[in-house]
Amino acid sequence: MTQEQTEATAETEVQLPKVTPAKEKPKKAAKKATKAKKASTKDTKAKKATKAKKVSTRQLDEFGFVEGKKRSKVAAMYARNEGATTSEVKRKHGHPHLNMLTSLKARAKKDKTFGFVVDKERKENKAGRTVTVYKIVKRKKAA
Repeated sequence: MTQEQTEATAETEVQLPKVTPAKEKPKKAAKKATKAKKASTKDTKAKKATKAKKVSTRQLDEFGFVEGKKRSKVAAMYARNEGATTSEVKRKHGHPHLNMLTSLKARAKKDKTFGFVVDKERKENKAGRTVTVYKIVKRKKAA
């Protein structure tokens, strides 16, 4: 570059566009919006409270399941004196219903006044194989 060109480039300065800071939203509008949301949630809670609760006409068995339904029948199988294996329940009802046993266990653990616990016992069946027998038994009351 020649001396004239360097002087010309030095004289021309690069001008950057001016950036304006972002405007903040007025706080009053934000407060009004939150108040409106709170009011709408209060209205829905009031509506829910005023609705009449439906009275259940279904009868529950001793385990809390609807009487006559599959879960009630399966619980009755597991509650027999000899208990039941998962294969027996599966043969009769098409599914072993281990989730029902799990829910009963959780309920018994959470609520100490719940009158039943789930026990499992390893036994040999007629073919000589070891199987697990599940039993729903009444909880022993503490003395």
